[in-house]
Amino acid sequence: MKSSRRDALAAIAAGIAMTSTRIVHAAEYPGRPITLIAPFAAGGVTDMLARALAEKMGAQLHQPVVVENKGGANTAIGAVHAARSKADGYTILFATVSTIVLNPLMVEKLGYDPAKDFEMITPVGEVPYVLVVPASSPARDLDGFIAHAKANKGKLSYGSVGAGSSVHLGVELLKQHAQIDLLHVPYKGSAPALTDLLAGRLDAMLDPQATTLQHIASGKIRAIAVSTSTRLPALPQVPALAERYPGYMASGWFSVVVPKGTPKGAKVALKRAIDTALEAPDLRQRVESAGFVLYHPRSDAEVVRFVDDDRKRWEPLVKQLGIRLDLS
Repeated sequence: MKSSRRDALAAIAAGIAMTSTRIVHAAEYPGRPITLIAPFAAGGVTDMLARALAEKMGAQLHQPVVVENKGGANTAIGAVHAARSKADGYTILFATVSTIVLNPLMVEKLGYDPAKDFEMITPVGEVPYVLVVPASSPARDLDGFIAHAKANKGKLSYGSVGAGSSVHLGVELLKQHAQIDLLHVPYKGSAPALTDLLAGRLDAMLDPQATTLQHIASGKIRAIAVSTSTRLPALPQVPALAERYPGYMASGWFSVVVPKGTPKGAKVALKRAIDTALEAPDLRQRVESAGFVLYHPRSDAEVVRFVDDDRKRWEPLVKQLGIRLDLS
């Protein structure tokens, strides 16, 4: 009997010790630098956003947040690396809309499953797109472009950075809403497509605000709509497509996710650091001057709804178009 009692007391003591250890570990997070996997090449505008956020997070967490670029395969290489990392809060991923929503819809052998491998901390921001036409286009505004497209069914062309990209899908979504027919011309990047648009060899293009503003300002191309749900501060006279087609929205968004099973204390600390960063005026000015839109903090329920809404927006369209990508 005494032995049983001693065993019970020992078990209770061990449980208390383990609980205390977990509390101490949670309180100490982060106890060392955190790695933020950026699944794209270094030096681009998206890399700038990741590094600007990492800098602010590090200041809040009192530990460096080090950006590690692992680009390739439409963000899948970096995502696979993050998914296979230890779920301890010290490896996090700067995920994109392709990482979380589009790749799983279009790639058969992806190497990771967003639902099973990751937990989203919060969306961070987006790259707004601008629907632009050459200066020589007869379309002076969105109504004029829709009328021009309907009068030339299947004859007008638009460029994109490739099949299955968010800009490609954004125009396809517009085609559905406006009931127009446009010819898709995929390119290996935004720069060559924009070159052909400037030369009048393309009739339209949906492209990031960051790369189109200078050409819009110079008068070489004309902005006729933006893809975000509201107008952009940099282009206040240009209507949002949602004004004409309620519910329309297309953008390249970014978020911070962690491997599934990351301790709650780490997730709470990361969310708090990101939310504080998102409300920092200097960060907002820095990234928005580069053509991004920075989000405001969201509740956990709003985070879940954000991803669900985006998946519902794109899944039927991807299936209808039958888009399949091979990232090998």
